[in-house]
Amino acid sequence: MNELVAVLREVKYLTILDRADQIPSKALEMFQNVEMYLKYSQNLDLVVSWYNKIVESATPTLAALIKDEMNAIDETLKQAETHLSWNDAG
Repeated sequence: MNELVAVLREVKYLTILDRADQIPSKALEMFQNVEMYLKYSQNLDLVVSWYNKIVESATPTLAALIKDEMNAIDETLKQAETHLSWNDAG
């Protein structure tokens, strides 16, 4: 995720310096939707933080109660990692 933000930041700076001719066309296309990508990135970071907090802080009793739900989330995440892109509806 940090790589995406870094690329978008570099495109911004190169654009400000009037060096757009040095920017790959794909990066320029992405930069046109910079607000959307940053919003998605921030939301994803927040969800990851919540998920990790649940995993790390769940007592053994709670972990047993939510095991099926967590496994379903893990399976959904595995599919998303391999099949979704930033352009997909979700």
